[in-house]
Amino acid sequence: SQGPNVSSKENDMLDITATISGGTVSVKASSTSGASTTVQAFAIKLKAPINYEQVIDTWSDSTFTGAHYIVVAKKDGSNDSCITEIQMVTDGSDAFISATPQVSTTSSALLDFTADYSSGARLKALPTDGSSSFTINAYRINLLRGDGSSSTLTTLDSFDKTEQRSVKYLVQTHRTDDDKFEFCDINVTHDGSDAFVSIFGKVGTQTTDRVTFTADVSGDNVRLRGEVAGTQDHTIKIQKRNLNI
Repeated sequence: SQGPNVSSKENDMLDITATISGGTVSVKASSTSGASTTVQAFAIKLKAPINYEQVIDTWSDSTFTGAHYIVVAKKDGSNDSCITEIQMVTDGSDAFISATPQVSTTSSALLDFTADYSSGARLKALPTDGSSSFTINAYRINLLRGDGSSSTLTTLDSFDKTEQRSVKYLVQTHRTDDDKFEFCDINVTHDGSDAFVSIFGKVGTQTTDRVTFTADVSGDNVRLRGEVAGTQDHTIKIQKRNLNI
């Protein structure tokens, strides 16, 4: 923006233009008469507004599934403060948060919280007025990432091989999402090293088996094990009769 040129002549002596290229601003002056002109200039530079968004915490997704925060912040030079509860999770490429509720001493929120992923999940805070500075204290509760298992095989019961030789089971299986039922008799015996199982009299409300039953020896225990046919929840009830050695 160019104001009036002041000169001792009736017409302006200089044409002043400004251009920007690659983030650099250039100011140029040219003589209106085409004659050689000596120009002296003093530059007063105004800084661009600062982005006040700050990373307040970072954690590794290889260690944690997510984090729960209690964040307390106080505006510097003021008595205004706020407390916020934050839930945060990551999928290894981005981070997601819910930052509610926020209780503050003013009628509106003092901070906006966001999350992103850069060599880990990052929690960031930005003053809602875009300029104030804050002192922030954050308490984090880590949510651990479990090892997980792709197996649906579960130990349903076990007994001491040194005390009991054989066990008879009556087993009822209930698939809870669609109310399918199955009932059967299971006999298990062992020779101290291997377990042997017989499943008979199986009856169900569907044509396919709900559970595949097996038995094995693990240490001093003989185990009755079951593997469901799908990923749905099942409730299994067992009645058991023991025959001691």
